[in-house]
Amino acid sequence: MPKLGRGLLGGRFARRLTVAFAITAVAGAALTAIVVNVAFGARFATYVDSQRQAREDQVVGVLSAEYQRAGGWRVESLDRLASGLVMSGADVELLAGDGTRIWSLAHAGADPAMVAMHNQMMGVPDLGAATARPVTVNGQQVGTAVLRVPQAALPAADAALRTSVNRALLGGALVAGAVALLVGLLIARRTTARVVELTAAADELAAGRRDRRAAVSSTDEIGELAASFNTMADAVQREDELRRAFAADVAHELRTPLSILQSQLEAVQDGLVAPE
Repeated sequence: MPKLGRGLLGGRFARRLTVAFAITAVAGAALTAIVVNVAFGARFATYVDSQRQAREDQVVGVLSAEYQRAGGWRVESLDRLASGLVMSGADVELLAGDGTRIWSLAHAGADPAMVAMHNQMMGVPDLGAATARPVTVNGQQVGTAVLRVPQAALPAADAALRTSVNRALLGGALVAGAVALLVGLLIARRTTARVVELTAAADELAAGRRDRRAAVSSTDEIGELAASFNTMADAVQREDELRRAFAADVAHELRTPLSILQSQLEAVQDGLVAPE
C-alpha cells in the first residue's frame, strides 16, 4: 500500500490542498485589484466627462457674451476671439439655425502649424469627439456651437494614488500567497498525518496484528473514518477469536473418539481382543 506524508509537503493530496489555499488567496487579491481599477476607471470617466462639459460651457459662454456685445453674429468680432480659443486648445464651428456655417476657428486666420506647435508646447491633449451645444441669449437659441475640446488627462494625484494602490495590492497578494502557503501546509500536514496513521493501522491489521487500532483525535470525517476502522478491527478480532475457539472445540470433540479407536486398534494388534 502506498505511503503518504513523505517530505515537507507530504503526498499529492497535501500539495494540492496547499496550492489550492495559495491560489485562492492570490485570486482574491487579483479580484480586489480588478475591482479597484474598475472603480478608478469609472471615476476617471466621470472626471473626463465633467471636464469636457466645463470646457464646452466656457466656450459657449464666450460665444453668447460676444453675441450680446456685438448685437448679433459678426465675423469680425468672432475673429477677435480666435486667439483666446486657440489658447484653450478647442476647435469651434458656429452654425445658424438652418445648419449653415456662420464662423469657424479653422477659417479665422489662425495658422494651423502655429496652433499645432502651441498645443505641443503646452502639452494639450488630443481633441475629443465633436459635440453640438446650443448657444442661447435671454433664453432664445441664436446658434449652435460644434465643439471639440481637449480630452482631460488623469490628474497626477489620482495617477499616483492608483499606482500606489496597485503596488500595495501586489505586495498584499504576495504576502497573502505566502501566508496561504504556510496555512495550507500546516492544515495539509495535520490532515494527511491522520490519514498516514490510519493507513499504517490498516497495513498492520492486514499483516496479522489484530489488536491494532487507529487513533480517533477528532469528530470530523477523518475521525469518523478512524472510528469505523476501529469498529471493523474489533469485528475482525472477534471473528478470529471465535474461529480459534471453534477450532479448539472441534479438536476436543474429535480427540476422544479417536483415542478410543486407537486403543482398540492397539488391543487387536496385541491379540488382546479378537477382531470383529
